[in-house]
Amino acid sequence: MPLTLTRPVDVRNAWFIWAAFIVGIITFAWLEGFSHTVTPAYRIGSENWLAHKPIFDSTDWSGYLYPPTSAMAFAPFTLLPHNLGEALWRLTCMLIFVWGMRRAAAATSRMCGVELFPLATLITLAGIVPAARNGQATIMIAGLMLAAIDTISLRKWWLSGFLLALATILKPLALVLLLLFCALRPRLILPTLLFLLALFAAPLVYDEPAKVLTDLNGWFSKMRTATTPAPAHRVSDAFGGLVAFNIHVPTQLAYLIRALAAVGTLVLGWIAFRRHGHVRGVLLTGALGITYYLIFNSRTENNSYGALTPVEAILAAWLILAHAKLIAGIFVAFLPMLALSGYELGKFVTPGRETWIAPLTGLTFLIILCIVIFCPPCKHHPDSPATLRQ
Repeated sequence: MPLTLTRPVDVRNAWFIWAAFIVGIITFAWLEGFSHTVTPAYRIGSENWLAHKPIFDSTDWSGYLYPPTSAMAFAPFTLLPHNLGEALWRLTCMLIFVWGMRRAAAATSRMCGVELFPLATLITLAGIVPAARNGQATIMIAGLMLAAIDTISLRKWWLSGFLLALATILKPLALVLLLLFCALRPRLILPTLLFLLALFAAPLVYDEPAKVLTDLNGWFSKMRTATTPAPAHRVSDAFGGLVAFNIHVPTQLAYLIRALAAVGTLVLGWIAFRRHGHVRGVLLTGALGITYYLIFNSRTENNSYGALTPVEAILAAWLILAHAKLIAGIFVAFLPMLALSGYELGKFVTPGRETWIAPLTGLTFLIILCIVIFCPPCKHHPDSPATLRQ
């Protein structure tokens, strides 16, 4: 029997691989004493929240950056013994990530009729190692966004609104996806708005209303500072990649480019829905939203591209297994590895200027998405516009 990685036994084996991966990551991080971690920033925010102290310092570009509800969400891990809290935080993030990836892969499999999860798993693993090891919330947010893509494809508007609101309230990484889908699928607006309001108000269970409002105002002030870093602080967004070649884009021009790119992303999503129907339109729009945010967010780091890895993996698996486009699929599957090794490769190609490879992979993936969007839709597919009109 040929090795296709599409059988039920392959799905079961993929779950075993994920279980071993999660145990391995947590064990390795524990043996290191959790020395490679980003959680101190989360911990400081939660400790201040628990102590009813101000969470934000709006004069500092770094420090705690996330909404007050995010500090509330991390609080249980702060209250635990340090190593146990670190381990359970990583476990939670990775479980949500794998669940979300499974849901997005299932949505794509329903579209093409081929099981993609096992192959997508193998492609994804290496690309998320740094973010998983460091305990970055990006992993959790990616899982919530991927799960939302699946529920939107199934037209489960209230559940989708909750997932998008939760992802956004924990880390604004999901804001682009939220706005895109609300614009293109207006039935999401009401549930998303209601859940956002409820989640923003969640700290009221512990704090006085005045403190909650102060924290929200502090977060808005922090965002104004954090989203306008000096060129030296840019890491792996598109403009940070240009800084590696001594090309410094003025802040106002960068804002204009981001705005134009946002409009372009919205138009591409609209075209995807028009040309390819609801399900494939959702999948392509989701991929566009995640790609846009990573390329144009001034705080994107190299490890942040782990959020794009499952999207690239699912597309690669779709090309290889559903369309027999082996070379194209391998090329897409190579992008996460290239982003992961960007700093090390940059040391050889452009020593001292290593921030351009990861955003280049994001831009490359964006071009590939455009090619997929403008390719002729599969007319015999049950979700294609031509079939729906019959």
